[in-house]
Amino acid sequence: EAIQLIESALQYEPDHLECLEQLAGYLCEANALDRAREVIRKKAVCAEEQGDLILAEAEYGRLAGLFPQDGEILEQLARLYEIREESENANEILRQAAELYTRQDRIPKAVQVLETVIRARPEWVEVRRQLCELLWAAGQLDEAISQEQAIASLHLQLNQSALAIECYQRLITRDSQNLNHLHELAQLQIQLGQKKEALESLLQLAEKYISREMLRRAQEILKQAL
Repeated sequence: EAIQLIESALQYEPDHLECLEQLAGYLCEANALDRAREVIRKKAVCAEEQGDLILAEAEYGRLAGLFPQDGEILEQLARLYEIREESENANEILRQAAELYTRQDRIPKAVQVLETVIRARPEWVEVRRQLCELLWAAGQLDEAISQEQAIASLHLQLNQSALAIECYQRLITRDSQNLNHLHELAQLQIQLGQKKEALESLLQLAEKYISREMLRRAQEILKQAL
């Protein structure tokens, strides 16, 4: 009965925040969570339209607590943080949303969200790694290679040469047909003064080129024989 009375009042003043709060409370008590979701969302939207961004944030935070599997709620919360120029909080919330989408196997959505974070914070290595692994898993090789190379560059800027080398080793393993990665690794090892390792990389490169040439010659011979 109380719910019906409040809903009747909202027909005359649909943006009344106090009525919306009372209605949301009663719906939660009645375990009518789907209806409560819409009311709380309505309250958040009204609060934002009325310029009360703190209240709007609180309502989206409340929704995130009630519906922890809803990434769109996290995105809305991040948007409000961005409006309030709280970029660090916004990016962290978006990272959490991407992790949620990944667990839900919504890979394109996770990639989209992580790309948004990287545009805002291109130096965030951990998020780039998160995005890179998703791209590898999704078979988006060109994008994954680009991210892997960007991560290697960031590690070098941070004097983390061992981690940069690991990036090139991943490239060599996962994109084995592209011998440029092995050559780039050798060049990096030379720059770092790792002469023994560089020599080993160059020898591997030479062997691969020889193997390819032998395969090419064998194919030519077979064509002639046929």
